[in-house]
Amino acid sequence: MKIIQKLSYLLLLVFTCQVMAQEDALTILPNGNVGLGTEKPTQKLDVHGNVNVTGNINTQGNVQAKEVSVTGTITTQGNVGIGGDTAQKPLDISKEGGIRINRTESASSDNEILFADNGQIRSLDDNHRIIFDRENNIMEMREHGDIVFSPGAEKGIRTQKVTFQSDGLVGIGTSAYNAKLEIAGSGKIPAKLKKLRHLKRLNQNSEINYNFPSDYSGTIDPNEPKYYYSIFATNHIAAEGFTTFSDARIKNILGRSDAVKDLETLSKIEITDYMLIDSISNGNQTHKKVIAQQVKEVYPQAVSSDLTDVIPNIYTLSAIKDGWIQITTKELVVGDKLKLIFSEDETLVDVLEIQGDALKVASDQEGPVFVYGKQVSDFHTVDYEAIAMLNVSATQELLKRIETLSRKQKQLEDHLSASVSRIEKLETLFNNLK
Repeated sequence: MKIIQKLSYLLLLVFTCQVMAQEDALTILPNGNVGLGTEKPTQKLDVHGNVNVTGNINTQGNVQAKEVSVTGTITTQGNVGIGGDTAQKPLDISKEGGIRINRTESASSDNEILFADNGQIRSLDDNHRIIFDRENNIMEMREHGDIVFSPGAEKGIRTQKVTFQSDGLVGIGTSAYNAKLEIAGSGKIPAKLKKLRHLKRLNQNSEINYNFPSDYSGTIDPNEPKYYYSIFATNHIAAEGFTTFSDARIKNILGRSDAVKDLETLSKIEITDYMLIDSISNGNQTHKKVIAQQVKEVYPQAVSSDLTDVIPNIYTLSAIKDGWIQITTKELVVGDKLKLIFSEDETLVDVLEIQGDALKVASDQEGPVFVYGKQVSDFHTVDYEAIAMLNVSATQELLKRIETLSRKQKQLEDHLSASVSRIEKLETLFNNLK
């Protein structure tokens, strides 16, 4: 019995010495916190040192560590912090060297994403480029310097992309090959719909059947916009010149224009002196040009009225309170949209109600407001190129008439000269008879 007692004391002494030698190796507090490498654990598991896990880490709280090596996964309903003191975000990494995500076992694989500590984000796939893709709203940054935005891709088809090329060229809807800025497509008719309409026209004249999307009616609207605009500018465009497509290979030529009729049409177009109502934006200078509505009466093919813009048909300072504005409500109806200009911003609002010389709009702003005018969907534009070509044709007709008059004048002059010569001969003969 004494021997057993002595052995027990000896084992207790050895165990106590071992714990004292590694006093911070393992600490278990009465509140249940466990510390490894610390005497004062503040969490359920508080490790001071590196952690190497060959399995998974699962937790419903936060995970914070200076360095973590995990061959499995980290699953947490809280924040995960590496390299810092606190985890402020779902994944908070505050350690030099960045992050590397590799989807293969090979450390030298190109199929990886690197978030470097110098701010660089690099993704290496087969084309050595970065691709951000959220629901097919794609951005690419290619190795040779191009930046490509491809938003609104439907069913994986990238459309209406913007490309900033490394050579300084910019392409919208296309890559740039011909100019500093190259634009393909227009705002009125997306490229995809344009393609479908081309196919529809082919359908009308062939036995080939195409499968169209369920939301495409398959009809060609005869009242389609006259022009499809690639660029819309509210102010002047400055350039050394302007060229337009005129290759015979893209045209079905119907014949030469009737110059006599063109001259008659040109004579009916009125050139008008005017100033713009919005003098704040456009100045007070006088212009000498045509008026679209007048041109439309005599030469409609040079006028389009399918744009949406705001006209300054009110253009007055007022005040707004509880959505009500005191102004003359001429040319306004409920449902119109009004452009309001405040000291800090401008906005387009719906007209909700009209009572006499007051109207209520959908706005919660109050105070002074400049009421610009209403939005219209039939804003008129003039094709000055069409008028210029009409002028060329009319000028050619005038030239023909001038040439005809010149020939007649020459004939009259020759006839007069011959008549004078005959008279002179008769006078000489008469004088000889005396």
